[in-house]
Amino acid sequence: MNPSKLKSMQVIHTAFCTAIAGFAIVALIMRKDRIHFTVSIDASDPYFPLFPILALISLAVGFYMFNKSISSIDHVSSGGEKITAYQSAFIVRCAFIEAPALLNIIAFLMSGNAVYLVIATIILIVFIMTRPTKQKVIDALNLQFPDTEKL
Repeated sequence: MNPSKLKSMQVIHTAFCTAIAGFAIVALIMRKDRIHFTVSIDASDPYFPLFPILALISLAVGFYMFNKSISSIDHVSSGGEKITAYQSAFIVRCAFIEAPALLNIIAFLMSGNAVYLVIATIILIVFIMTRPTKQKVIDALNLQFPDTEKL
């Protein structure tokens, strides 16, 4: 594998993380005077039970689709083909992780309820833990010696 493929996945991952963190910081600055923290379900916050549940569902779907894509990779394919399939699965997982984080930040902007910001922070931590590394790619694709040296 061309070393730039792993590097490009890491750059994409960093860009997604930076977007989430940057948007959260901007939202926090915009709402700094009207922040509250409540987990009660009431009519004044119509997003509370919905957005956290959507976040869990989206995370589960993203990880499921990633694992399904990785398991469907033909193990007799060349290393380059495996890496390309991994990249596609990785980007899909990134999208399914980033979407609920941004959605919860938007809910925070609209309601001022800090519980959405906490959920977005948890999602960001999960997202940071999915950073692609050489070892993770090797383990996920069961790569052998010639292909591992190209990472």
